[in-house]
Amino acid sequence: MKLDQITFTIKTIHRPWACLRLIESIRKYAPGAKIHLLDDGKPRLRFSARYPDTVRSLDRLIQTRFDIGISAGRNRLLDSVETPYFVLLDDDHVLTKSSNVPLMLEKLLGIEDRCDLLAFGGGSVARCFVKSSDRIMYADVAHRGNEGDIYWCDIVINGFLAKTEACRKIRWASALKTCEHWDFFLRAVYSGMQVALAKEHGIDHLHVSNKNYDPMRRRSHFRQIALTRHKLRGFKWESPPDGVVVHDVKTRMLDERKDAT
Repeated sequence: MKLDQITFTIKTIHRPWACLRLIESIRKYAPGAKIHLLDDGKPRLRFSARYPDTVRSLDRLIQTRFDIGISAGRNRLLDSVETPYFVLLDDDHVLTKSSNVPLMLEKLLGIEDRCDLLAFGGGSVARCFVKSSDRIMYADVAHRGNEGDIYWCDIVINGFLAKTEACRKIRWASALKTCEHWDFFLRAVYSGMQVALAKEHGIDHLHVSNKNYDPMRRRSHFRQIALTRHKLRGFKWESPPDGVVVHDVKTRMLDERKDAT
């Protein structure tokens, strides 16, 4: 399967070495695919300042004012894509032999009438949204059925292959400079987007922490903005405790829409 139908999109800030590692892994395991990079870091800390030769090999480099945020950055990248499919990766991800992006694209094309977004699996798990009566949302470890290594679910890691136009209908909430992950996938559920996880296709997440990056990530007030947007008291990356009564968000939404008609 040729990779000229895919664009890799990477939003980065203040982690140039990690970003270089990712780009090199893409060149190794997905040769021929386009790479678009957006950097909203301070000028002296930008990827282009550290690795000018690599920058010249990119298909597109977008440099913005400082700290437009991960959501606005991803939207800019999404707007730049001219291929029917794109891969979203964090700058501290690394492709491996098991990623096998050509085969992953082949699998997506085989189920594209039932799937808009297919995530890298490996060590990650499928999760579905459930909500308690006291307005706590949980990312429950669960799935909605499978075909081989493909597991349908609601929320996956921020490492996936997706239809460009399907994601343009959702986009990321620009108000969220961080804490954007579950907000995007919850809105995707409400929109009817079909999400799945490909367990045989992995990526490595090799976190890089430094004094210039960490303060950009640790801004808890954006979490509160996301909760307020969805009228929630809390969000937890776990299954609900025993005894807590919850409802399946997607099932209830479909039932309510059916009743409305």
